[in-house]
Amino acid sequence: MDAADVNDVQDTVAALEDAVGLTGSAGNMPVGASRVLGYAEVTANQNFTDNSETDVTSLSVTVTVPNLKSAHKVRITGYIPYISTAGTTTEAELRIYESTTLLNRTAAYIITGAETNQGMLAQWIGSPTAGSHTYKLKFKNNVSTTTTLNSSATDPAFILVELL
Repeated sequence: MDAADVNDVQDTVAALEDAVGLTGSAGNMPVGASRVLGYAEVTANQNFTDNSETDVTSLSVTVTVPNLKSAHKVRITGYIPYISTAGTTTEAELRIYESTTLLNRTAAYIITGAETNQGMLAQWIGSPTAGSHTYKLKFKNNVSTTTTLNSSATDPAFILVELL
């Protein structure tokens, strides 16, 4: 095998990888694997005292999305381990935003004084444009009441952005 044959093999491999979405700025990643683009967590409880939509403190992350091949997506996961209310029974929402755009949300019904041990998980999967994107979590009660988002060092609340 001479240098020309080696170049032909390399060109063929590169063309095959590109055709199935394994190359480029997505990072030689096989389809189905994931790579973390960004992550933020909090380990302290946060209280929300009214029914306005409010940023969850420190659960915002700015990531650089690469040029995506058609087989790749971005997944954003927002997680709160445990929610509780000492006030009025409420329906609460955990929301995922990109800047001012709502991407997805999940809701939970929280009963006053009940030990539900209920957490919240919201996810969004999509194909954002290449470049810098800031994602954040927001929280909202449907009534004016105090709701606590509980987290700890062993069970943190987090936002995770992955390339799929």
